[in-house]
Amino acid sequence: VGHDTARLPELPPVYIPPLMAPFVGGDISAGLAALMAAGTPRPFALADLGTNGELALLDAEDRLYLVSVPLGPALEGIGPECGLQAGPESITEFRLSPQGLVGASSLAPTPTTRFEGISATGYLSLLSLLRQTGLMDAEGHFTPDSVSMPLARRLAGDLTRRHGHPCLQLPYGLRLTAQDVEELLKVKAAFSLALRSLLEAASLRPADLACLCLAGALGEHVPVEHLERLGFVPQGLGARIRAVGNAALDGAVLLARQPERREALARICAGARLIPLADAPDFHQQYLRHMHFGVA
Repeated sequence: VGHDTARLPELPPVYIPPLMAPFVGGDISAGLAALMAAGTPRPFALADLGTNGELALLDAEDRLYLVSVPLGPALEGIGPECGLQAGPESITEFRLSPQGLVGASSLAPTPTTRFEGISATGYLSLLSLLRQTGLMDAEGHFTPDSVSMPLARRLAGDLTRRHGHPCLQLPYGLRLTAQDVEELLKVKAAFSLALRSLLEAASLRPADLACLCLAGALGEHVPVEHLERLGFVPQGLGARIRAVGNAALDGAVLLARQPERREALARICAGARLIPLADAPDFHQQYLRHMHFGVA
């Protein structure tokens, strides 16, 4: 259950933050401690997105709601055909230019860097731009015959087929396949369903949420308009998204330096309510409702 101190020979004592539920552990409770100490307005939600998505919502009355959902490795740059973890040689964002799509990296590439792959944030920006131009519909299908913008028609000229399925050729010899789109669409569905379920459990509307805190690289590097356009978050919530970086580490340092904060955190975590998302009788129907690039 955590909220304990481990002692090993010849090492200083180590405090273990509360472990609130299966797959919702000390990184989330430590992150909550950091956000509370920073005076984050309530109700706020903290989302840590990786292979497993962990979300926590804390309201003004110290009621804590939790949900955990498997997302797979796509948000870590693993899974899509040209996926690559974020680094100088990975595209972290696509942009539109008069010549078409241009890849860029926020991680200090050199003038001679050749991009070798696409990070998760790069894929999200790419899908968002395809939706914006109309070259992709809400179900994730390429729609070259329905585009009217000259730039969209230029992009449509880069559509080919690979192993019998549509494939969009990208700069630097990279590509976006239909299978890649499906993998990312599954991630979107799982996350938006988890967030919606968390809000419903707390009897809150999206407009009631004061702040959505995104931990890790996703929150730091993906523009919030892409998350809104793809339906990861409800429309209007983008303005209240806050990138909080490594909130777990910030909270761990805080709890080590200010042990007097531990008891209050433990009390809140002890009363947490876990939302058993996958156990709901209509889980599969709800999941399918979120399997499109838009708000369910």
